[in-house]
Amino acid sequence: MLNWFSPFRCLTCDGAHWRGDDVCVSCEQSLPFCGKACVSCALPLEAADIICGNCLRKSPVYNRAIAATWYLGATKTLVSQLKYHEQLAASRVMGRLLADRVEHMWNSIEIKPQVIVPVPLHPKRLRERGFNQSYLLAKVLSRRLNLPLCDTAFERIKHTQAQAELKGVARRKNVSGAFRLRAKKLNGPILLVDDVLYRDWE
Repeated sequence: MLNWFSPFRCLTCDGAHWRGDDVCVSCEQSLPFCGKACVSCALPLEAADIICGNCLRKSPVYNRAIAATWYLGATKTLVSQLKYHEQLAASRVMGRLLADRVEHMWNSIEIKPQVIVPVPLHPKRLRERGFNQSYLLAKVLSRRLNLPLCDTAFERIKHTQAQAELKGVARRKNVSGAFRLRAKKLNGPILLVDDVLYRDWE
């Protein structure tokens, strides 16, 4: 009832709107949506359905990466609102956009995932933040893709520096040995979900 008489506030521009969503039409249209990209690491390319030179030289440890948008502009605002300002509604937007992208590319995914696994937080970081943003995104994907969600497959055993503060080799060193497999068996390939993708060759 209240929504009929008071407008929504956009998570990115804080403007009032009547759309009935967490972001206004203008801000969603301004998001840097992924287009043509490397089928391996999601790097933007001039052509679709090809592998970039970086991945040809050094293949990633995963089969395929899928990203909804580039980490620019309004996307950075959404991530910041979720992770650092406790705007959990941002996870609905980010999860929806990611699910849209995965569904759009589903037929081209050769190895179909059978379970969705969010990247875990270290217990100390989880206590500080109060939630795991990757788990919130994974919940949206689980509902949309009708795939089971397993948030106990891995655990983070090392409290690391925030990846956003690091670059390149320092990122890889930062998370080296930070995770441990807990599940004795996972049924089939997994869809690993995180809020931001850092390519391992950077």
